[in-house]
Amino acid sequence: MDIKDIINILIQQNNYQSMVQIKGKDLISQITLDTSCYKTQVPEGAFDLIYLGELEGNLLYKDIVSSLKILSPNGTIVISNLNPMTSDAQLDNKDGWRAWVTKRNYDFEITQRVIDTSDGIGLITKGNQEPWDKPGPRCYNYYYLDFYRKDLLNLITLDEFINTAIVEK
Repeated sequence: MDIKDIINILIQQNNYQSMVQIKGKDLISQITLDTSCYKTQVPEGAFDLIYLGELEGNLLYKDIVSSLKILSPNGTIVISNLNPMTSDAQLDNKDGWRAWVTKRNYDFEITQRVIDTSDGIGLITKGNQEPWDKPGPRCYNYYYLDFYRKDLLNLITLDEFINTAIVEK
């Protein structure tokens, strides 16, 4: 199961009506939902589903912050490539997991989960979460990620995601 399948499950289970993609490989043509286009300022809560394709940590963090402003109250932000399995996999600015963990340190009004797929698909919804209380950003290297991976990313299995999506419906 890949990211377009996850997005389609979210759309079907939550009856989402609007989506926007910010950066990354084009997924819009593979999604079963019409996308919205604003030519002026995007109103708060405009989108049910936001896909962020940024791979570089600092830019992804800014995209997450901006996206939370335009996410509908029951919406979901979807992010790929959050679970690199080797240190080489995060080279070339593919360190989005750092933005993910930084957000876990400072934002307790959202819920973050990463589906344990080949590259890790992150889901952010409005809600609440326990803060990540281990050492801060200066420690964020691959070995730190590898040691704390399950708790740090809040990893869930694909089955847990599917079962949760069905139960929450």
